[in-house]
Amino acid sequence: MALDGKMHTVTTVRVALRTITGAALLFFLLQLPAAPPAFATPSFEGSGTISAGVHVLTGIRMTDDGNLIIEVTGTHEITGTLSGTFVEQEVYTVQPTGETHVRTQALFNGTVAGKTGTAVIEFRGVLAGAVAVGSFVVRNGTGGLVGLHGEGTAEITVGVGGTYSGQFHFD
Repeated sequence: MALDGKMHTVTTVRVALRTITGAALLFFLLQLPAAPPAFATPSFEGSGTISAGVHVLTGIRMTDDGNLIIEVTGTHEITGTLSGTFVEQEVYTVQPTGETHVRTQALFNGTVAGKTGTAVIEFRGVLAGAVAVGSFVVRNGTGGLVGLHGEGTAEITVGVGGTYSGQFHFD
C-alpha cells in the first residue's frame, strides 16, 4: 500500500489513521467551551456568630521538639448562614517561641439555606493573646447538606465567642 510513495503494511496504516483520528478528536474537544459543574448552585456569601461554648480539657503533653500540645473538646452554638450546633476537637500547639497554632475539626448539625443535615467544619488559625484568627472549610455534608462546600475566615475570642464569614455553595 503506498501513501507517500513507499510501501506500508496494513498495520502501519491503521496506526497512522488512529493517531490522526485521535489528534483530530482531541483538537475538536479542546475547541468546546468548558461546561459549568452539573447541578452546582451559585455561591452565596454567608456570615454569623459563634458562641463561647463549653470546653473540656482532654489532653496535655510535651513533644520531643519542645511544643506543648493542648487538646480540648468544645460544644458551640452557631447562628447566621450556618444555624445550629457543633462539637469540635481542638488542638493548640504552643511552640517554644510562644506562637500558638490552633486546629479544629467540628461536626456541625443544623441548617444552611433552608436545608438540614450535618457537615464537617475545619478551622486553622493562630492564637494571639485570647483571639484566634484563621480560615475554615466546610465539607462532607450529609442529609440535606450533601454537596455543601464553604470556605472563609473566622475570629474567635476565647471565652467570649466570635464571628465568621465566607462563601458557600451546593454541588
